[in-house]
Amino acid sequence: MIVRPRLLLTTIVAAAFIALAAGTAVAQPKPDETEAAIRAALKAYRSGQRLEAKAEMERAAGLIDQSVTQRLPDFLPKPLDGWSIDEAEASSSALSASRSYSKGAQRVRISITGDMRVLTAMAFLIVDPAQAREAGAKLIQVKGNAALMTSDGQIQVLVANRFLVIAEGESSDGIKGAFLEQIDIQSLSKL
Repeated sequence: MIVRPRLLLTTIVAAAFIALAAGTAVAQPKPDETEAAIRAALKAYRSGQRLEAKAEMERAAGLIDQSVTQRLPDFLPKPLDGWSIDEAEASSSALSASRSYSKGAQRVRISITGDMRVLTAMAFLIVDPAQAREAGAKLIQVKGNAALMTSDGQIQVLVANRFLVIAEGESSDGIKGAFLEQIDIQSLSKL
């Protein structure tokens, strides 16, 4: 039974190293803080310091979340013609970014989240269309991605099973859709 946790940690660390190497090999040849935390976790794990290894892995995960959160606002759409925008907001604790747009009485808020609790609920509704209908939602597609339109006009797009993009507000579904069409879903799915 002890082999499984060790194998799991080794697999996680190996995957993290591969991801870091792929993303930083050209742009950043020196090890960054995240990679240092992963190395420290592996070193602690190999020396039998399980709690220290866990703490370092949690620190590495937090640094990765922070890095993703810093990049999320870049994926928020530009304003449509005649629309004004508010400053983007980001939260690493919720792994999210959002921005509000307005034109006269119309308001739209676009949010991107990687919060697993939110994603789990959304994925459940997409997998079970009967549950979606029961919740008053309609299954749709946005740029080839599974999405829900809720009874209150919110559009929720699932991206690569890792992000949820939400368009909501006092505006037509067409306007919300136009904002969603501007998001580079392909690049977001690779983040």
